[in-house]
Amino acid sequence: MKEFVCDCCGTLVPEENLEVHNDNLTLCKSCFEEHYFYCNDCNELHLIDESYYIEDCCKWVCDNCICNYSYCEDCGNYFEYTRYIQDRDYCVCDNCYGDGGYFYCAGCDNYYSNDSYGDCDDYDDYCYDCWNENNSSELLSYHSFNSWYEYKGSSEEEAPYYIGKEIELEPNGYDSIYEVKELMDRYLRAVAMEDGSLNHGGLEVVTQPESWEFLQEHKEDYKNFFEGVEKLQYGNCGHCGLHFHITRPNENVISRIIVLLESFKDEIKKLSRRKEHQINQWSTFLTDYYNGDKTRKYQSTKYLKEKFLSQYHNRYMALNLTNSKTIEFRFFNGANNFEEFWGALQFIHNLMEIALEEDRDINSVNWSELMRGEELITQAIKTEVIDINKFALDTTEMYEKVIALEESTKQDIKKIMNNFIKYVNRELSNLSVDNKFEDFNELLIKTRDFSYEISTKYNYLSSLVNIYRDIDTNDIASTKTRLQITSNHDKYQRYFKQLDKIINNYESEVMLQCA
Repeated sequence: MKEFVCDCCGTLVPEENLEVHNDNLTLCKSCFEEHYFYCNDCNELHLIDESYYIEDCCKWVCDNCICNYSYCEDCGNYFEYTRYIQDRDYCVCDNCYGDGGYFYCAGCDNYYSNDSYGDCDDYDDYCYDCWNENNSSELLSYHSFNSWYEYKGSSEEEAPYYIGKEIELEPNGYDSIYEVKELMDRYLRAVAMEDGSLNHGGLEVVTQPESWEFLQEHKEDYKNFFEGVEKLQYGNCGHCGLHFHITRPNENVISRIIVLLESFKDEIKKLSRRKEHQINQWSTFLTDYYNGDKTRKYQSTKYLKEKFLSQYHNRYMALNLTNSKTIEFRFFNGANNFEEFWGALQFIHNLMEIALEEDRDINSVNWSELMRGEELITQAIKTEVIDINKFALDTTEMYEKVIALEESTKQDIKKIMNNFIKYVNRELSNLSVDNKFEDFNELLIKTRDFSYEISTKYNYLSSLVNIYRDIDTNDIASTKTRLQITSNHDKYQRYFKQLDKIINNYESEVMLQCA
């Protein structure tokens, strides 16, 4: 019997046990099965290491024939048929396409990932380009709108500065751009613009330049707008910013603004709700941009005016100075609700008010002076910005002290009122009236069941009860006015004087805590 040597394992193999035998190669069946295969396309012998399995055809092909098939980037397998994803520049198989994450554009007949999704109506899906083409009347090209004078419609009183707002919004789910625009048209003096940095369905709401007084008068409109936006699940989904454009002041004021920004950089970063890499990318602070170059005197307004303001500036700075008519604050993260928006707006207003006091030493400003306004303080507490500067006013502690003052003031009022009750009871006895007040708690409960003779005394007590109930840190002046009206009777003056002293003390202590 004729035998041959296997080129792979080197053993002698009878001819009938050979799997391959030609001029180039001799293989036993065992070595063939372990190391080789025949390509199903070209029918040539190849090493198994050079084989590829085609999932939808259930066959093996060699590295020469694999070029006729497609690789799925999602599952990592080869297929005879795949779908080319236009925006990703790769292919996926039917299974991976069907599992989600992709869609067919009815406008250009291409496949896209959901990142490029834009739904033009309730029936067809469109890529962002096709959606934008079909909806060009809904969104203006980025920063292409310049007719502010005509759009404004009516003039305002001359103000120290005007604030224009760029509110970037993205959908967290279904694209409701038409409904967002309807809310914008109803409540805001603004236009809707496209922004390529946002997810599909995103838009930038660019508002009319408005004075702080006008904004205060229309605060409820902004609140209604953001409440509507929240219901539509629009907000910041990771790409949004909140920018404020201010009518450009003189160089001295600009330099003062820079000093404030750089002095409280760490606090502002925290208050902005942005991550460090987002700040570095979109709104870098000067001391970060120049890698902490200490030769640059960012707390010297003279240096800033003479050396820095004349230089070229990058627009992606915390304070963008590249526009000729405005300066732009860029560091706030996109707002998800009214409180985040108004808190940021309040901060910009506070900063501008201080910067415009040009006769004031800008380096003596305390962080607490920038922290005024209910929504802003709420944001300061949420972002814990009150904890990162040892000179900053601890807002939480301030509220605790004010509440403690309020309670102690009420107790002092209660003591005086109890003394007054004793006085009134003596007079009631002299009038032979049986209906008397036993204590302060009874005074709070009893109703108007007194005779005409004691109506004056009752009205005074009733007023004191209401003052006690309504004592408010925000309405000291009103409280004092009510006391003055109540104290018209000379015989009760000593009680009023004691109360007035307590209220005055309360007022001064509260102001001291809030200063």
